[in-house]
Amino acid sequence: MKVNVKYIGQLSYITKKKSETFDLENETRIGPLIELIINKYPSLREYVDLKRGPSIVLLNGQRIEFLEGENSMVKDGDEITLLPPLGGG
Repeated sequence: MKVNVKYIGQLSYITKKKSETFDLENETRIGPLIELIINKYPSLREYVDLKRGPSIVLLNGQRIEFLEGENSMVKDGDEITLLPPLGGG
């Protein structure tokens, strides 16, 4: 099963990639997939940590908190987008 992961903004500088494809054995939930990505790029934990927030993770263009959160299922061909926390005022 293949899923495409896009890294936006500062996250693309950390990974040195704008996107990459992960080849997984089975359908999985987004939480374990994010952990797999963080294990590959440990510096991402500061920006993308589902336990601490305030990261923005999209699954096929929808924020995962509007789906099933970290329990959202990832299927073959899905696209995950990781965005750094947004700030401003």
